[in-house]
Order: sequence, then structure tokens, then C-alpha cells
Amino acid sequence: MTQARGNPKSILIKEAVTVNIEAVASGVVSPGFLVERTNAAVDTVQAHSSAAGANAQVLVALEDELQGNGIDVDYASTDRIPHIRHFRAGDQFLATIDDGETITKGDFLESAGNGKLQKYTSGKAIAVALATIDMSDSSTADPSSDRIVVEVV
Repeated sequence: MTQARGNPKSILIKEAVTVNIEAVASGVVSPGFLVERTNAAVDTVQAHSSAAGANAQVLVALEDELQGNGIDVDYASTDRIPHIRHFRAGDQFLATIDDGETITKGDFLESAGNGKLQKYTSGKAIAVALATIDMSDSSTADPSSDRIVVEVV
């Protein structure tokens, strides 16, 4: 399996233009999750909820480094997420891959409907895998990390 070099401590890998938003979590949101805005009165986001969703903006929750939290510290429901990045074509980030997926470097990816990404089927391709990962359980165990570097298309 090919992953980011070393032990990444940030979801952000490479970007051309910085566009950040801040919002309240509606449900548990993990750094690296694709998120979507809700219709709540307060600026609120939740894990992207439409598998293969055609309207997926590439909004990704980043780690809360200002509080010393790494990429493995989730945001609980009603926590303020201080760093949500709006990624654009060419930007790279450490994405979370859905259980059961086998992704090969170069595969196009789409929303899995739970904040994670899956191999493109019929929705909107939002990223291309820059690494290979086997989350299919066909091996004796899934890798210790469910994250790989992807590039927004």
C-alpha cells in the first residue's frame, strides 16, 4: 500500500488558493471528512450524506491544530470546526477512504455518503487517488490507516 510519506500530522497536503470556513458540527465529523452545509440557522456542517452525490463541494474538515489536536481527534456534535477547507482542482489532501473499498493509484473517487470517499461509480468524480489502499477485508486485516493522498479534479 502506498500512502503519504512518513507519518502525516496534517490533512492538508498541497493547495493553490486558501478558502477557509468555520462552522458547527452536526454529528461526529473526523478530520479528512468531506462535509456539507446544512440548512440550520447557525453555520453548520455534517459528514457529506449523499453517496455519489452530484452536488458535492470539496469541503474538508481539517484538524484543530490550534488546540493541539491531531488528525485522529474527531469533532463531536455541536463542536465548532475552526478549519474547513474549500479545495479546488489541483489541491491535494489526506482523504479518508470508506471500509470495503480497494483503491488503486489513479482511480477517480466520489463521496461515499458518510464523509469518506469511495471509488467512482456513477456520481461526480471529485478527486483522483495518488496512492493505493486495500480496505476490502480481503487481506487478513485492513491497513492501520484509512487515509490516502488525493488530488481534487
